[in-house]
Amino acid sequence: MRFLADECFDARILAGLIRRIGITALTAQDAGLLQTPDEDILAWASERDYIVLTHDISTMVPLFEGRIRAGLACVGLVAVPDAMPIGSAIEDLVLLLSCYQAADFRDNIVRLPL
Repeated sequence: MRFLADECFDARILAGLIRRIGITALTAQDAGLLQTPDEDILAWASERDYIVLTHDISTMVPLFEGRIRAGLACVGLVAVPDAMPIGSAIEDLVLLLSCYQAADFRDNIVRLPL
């Protein structure tokens, strides 16, 4: 499984996941996607089989749902509330990633906390 952390995703959570379980991940900056519209980020991730990590629940979730309704490819979206403590977010994500396979994310939105 590969992950794309969108521009607003907390780098401390991503670093914690990489440290704890060694996920394969890019940030929006690494991918050259800074200031890219959310629709384009979702398309980019789906074209390349990246699951998107976001705190931007108010826009990314509806856009992802719209892609599903339109029959467009959706690799997966993990929505982490901004207010969720960093340690709790890392723990929930570690648990989630220990239970899920890549296919479990396809066309699905996983909302934290679990």
